[in-house]
Amino acid sequence: MAALVFTALSLQATRDQVRLAEQGQVTDRFAKGVEQLGATSLSVRLGAIYAPERVARDSPPDQPAIIQVLTTFVRERAPRTPTEGDHRGCPKHTGITVQGTEPRLAADLQAALTVLGRRDTGRDSGAIVDLRGACLSRADLTGAHLPGAVLTGSVLEGVEGSHADLRGASLDDVVATGARLDSADLTGATLSGTFDDAHFTETNLTGAHLEGSFAAHGTLFSATNLTDATVDTVFPDAHVDHVHLAGAHTSRNAPVTALTIARR
Repeated sequence: MAALVFTALSLQATRDQVRLAEQGQVTDRFAKGVEQLGATSLSVRLGAIYAPERVARDSPPDQPAIIQVLTTFVRERAPRTPTEGDHRGCPKHTGITVQGTEPRLAADLQAALTVLGRRDTGRDSGAIVDLRGACLSRADLTGAHLPGAVLTGSVLEGVEGSHADLRGASLDDVVATGARLDSADLTGATLSGTFDDAHFTETNLTGAHLEGSFAAHGTLFSATNLTDATVDTVFPDAHVDHVHLAGAHTSRNAPVTALTIARR
């Protein structure tokens, strides 16, 4: 009997040692990745961005810290600093223009957004994707999982956000000219700023707040769901077609109608 107990204890000790060694390897991988985010080489930065994604899969408790690291990288790499002569205020290195192609977001910034957007949100443990004040023009957020994301003051021109999960997100004071948010879920989100020429085809804006500074010249609202939304703005040149407005209200608690949105 004593021999069996000794064997069992030995096996448990061995398992504990293996677990500690594995955790140490995860920690080392994470730390090395963070250090390399500041590398001058694009390939090194890309490796440093994708490495934490593997860490998050292997060690779910580390995911909140990884979210913080990647969002900080994006904010510091692409800060918006508007001036009187440039309301966008975005650094030149945040965009890439290749001859014969459309401009797009810089590869390292796009990689960070891709990793953030495809994470398992059930492991966030309350962590928030905080991208406030970031220059993210022409980012590809197709199908991204970003519920509760903070994008306040960000530049989102030409963003492709079709089918993105932006429930409860804060898109206050953004520059989102030409953004495509078709079939995105913006339930309970707040939106203000410039959304000229943006697309909201089949977008879910249930319970959303479209605040007074929401500019929508040439914006397309087609089969958009504004059920129970609060609309405190004027859409003089918006294109409105088959919008769902059940329970939608203006700030004065007056029911919203298609005519109200289009011409009020």
